[in-house]
Amino acid sequence: MSIKPQFQKSNYLCLISREQSQSMVECKFAGYDDFSGVVAVNAFVSPSDCTPSSGRINYGGRLVCTVVYADESGKLCRVQKGVEFTHYLDGDDFAPAQTATCSLICQKTTVRREGSAIVVCCVICADICVYAKKERLLLTDAEGAICNMRQVQITDLNLFSGEGRVEDTFEAGDVSDVLIPTATPLVYSCECGQEIIKISGEIALSMLALRGDAPVCIERLIPFKCEIACPSAYVGQAAKCSVWLADLNVIAGVDEDKGKCRLSFDCTLSFSGELYSQSTQMVVDDLFSTQNKLIINENYENVLLPLEIKCNSVRINCTAISKAKIDFTCAFKAVCLANCDWQYNADEGALEGEICAVLLYEQSGELRQTQVSIPFSTKVEGENCNYLLAVCGLSLRQRQEGECEGEAVLKICSQSCKKSDVRLICEVLEGEQILIDDCAISVYIPRKGDDEWATAKKLLKSPQEIAKLNGELSYPLKGTERIIVYNKKSV
Repeated sequence: MSIKPQFQKSNYLCLISREQSQSMVECKFAGYDDFSGVVAVNAFVSPSDCTPSSGRINYGGRLVCTVVYADESGKLCRVQKGVEFTHYLDGDDFAPAQTATCSLICQKTTVRREGSAIVVCCVICADICVYAKKERLLLTDAEGAICNMRQVQITDLNLFSGEGRVEDTFEAGDVSDVLIPTATPLVYSCECGQEIIKISGEIALSMLALRGDAPVCIERLIPFKCEIACPSAYVGQAAKCSVWLADLNVIAGVDEDKGKCRLSFDCTLSFSGELYSQSTQMVVDDLFSTQNKLIINENYENVLLPLEIKCNSVRINCTAISKAKIDFTCAFKAVCLANCDWQYNADEGALEGEICAVLLYEQSGELRQTQVSIPFSTKVEGENCNYLLAVCGLSLRQRQEGECEGEAVLKICSQSCKKSDVRLICEVLEGEQILIDDCAISVYIPRKGDDEWATAKKLLKSPQEIAKLNGELSYPLKGTERIIVYNKKSV
């Protein structure tokens, strides 16, 4: 008798690839004849679109460049300009029916002069996740075969995205202007409610500002709470969230009542992430036929389920590396544009990298700048984690001439993940016929460690039949048992 497998069919969304791409984007400032020298440059990039097509993914964004320079009189001036850009990534597996998300970072920035123009050249790195729908087959029964059933946890994935606005106002002493604001958002919590996602965290704000005519660095931590509408969300659902700045503005004003400078902070946060829901299903784990050999094809679903987010602060204190020669003739003014570049070292179980920043100092009556870096290594939970890092309270000083010591607080948010691996039978085919033993009675000597199902599969009998004739068996088997099998003659 031929077997008749019964499948339960459904569609599910899964991550099929993660791609990296680079593009070069230039921002040109024309007509700056009074330009004397660049003091600091900041490149702010945010994604705008990411669309798969046949054999290609088109993505784009907006780059906003801010250049702080000294004019001929030595006064610090600021100029800002934004440009839109598009780029593409080719791949044979890309298709219009797929969904893609994109995050952008500015990896490297260089400045050059072209006559009276300032040209800022940025290397933009894109991290693209591609999702596609697949058909899931669950083998729930097979008529004419002996089946071993088990419960499995099936995981389904949904995507979400949205924006939230954060505002704050605070005093800043006698600051006259903000030249360059930079911010790093950190997510401390991502919880699901009924058709809503609640996200909270902090924004590490750092500003290169002017106090009188002197540059200073001002820092502030700004808490935020945002809610995003999501029809597929429900209470208790696991979620993973990415966040980036879509827009950032800091305006310096005057509090006339107090006679102090007041800074108004306004930014737009963009969120995107994944929702995971699990359900229990009873499926066929294995099966065999007493008449034909079976060819079984399997499918594996591998998912990293996000768990809780943990946050901690690590103090970094070590010698800084400077590109310029530093000695006691240098008067440190401000350390700005701090960021960190890191990677996970599996052998050490640590995040390793360096904190990079721009040091503004005065030497021989002239304001100068140099790149500095501070190496760090800190132990973390593990490899299957999503990390967000922000640099706070960076300071530099000279204890000995020519040796620059750096100190900073590194805020680390980590979301650990749990592996969920499921094996599912997706196809059953009948092979060649099994030769039936003509003996009326067979005695089988099992292998040590065999369980009930392994024994039944070797004897081509159901576990119930074997238990009925050999009630004294205890699993796992020791290998010294003798199992009696009765073979009925077919008429």
